Amino acid sequence: MSNDLMRLSDLVSAYSRFYKVSHREAAYALYELIEGLYVEHGVNRFRPNSVNDIFWVGNFVGFERSTKLYVLYFQSLSKYFYDLFDSPSEYQKDTLSCYCEHSQQSMHIPAKVVCFSRLALF
Repeated sequence: MSNDLMRLSDLVSAYSRFYKVSHREAAYALYELIEGLYVEHGVNRFRPNSVNDIFWVGNFVGFERSTKLYVLYFQSLSKYFYDLFDSPSEYQKDTLSCYCEHSQQSMHIPAKVVCFSRLALF
């Protein structure tokens, strides 16, 4: 397993530990990061789907991309982090909205299957 690859569901905890901030503060910082990426890549560079170069849907046991084509959106990632910092602490958001080309419909997938490259993100 590569040290570069992580799961979306682990990102807030890792950020919180690294920067020594609360989970809510980490979620807010990541929300701001995703919003900034959307403005830079989605708006300024006209590449709204470029988020799929960094984040992808994998599976529960590995980091390989799913054989079904999933399209993630900056807005859904942003909402995921927003819900983590804006919701009461007992509520844990664990799904992300995306579009599945295979079934041709929007779906909610577990955050634990969304993977990303730390190098590509930073």
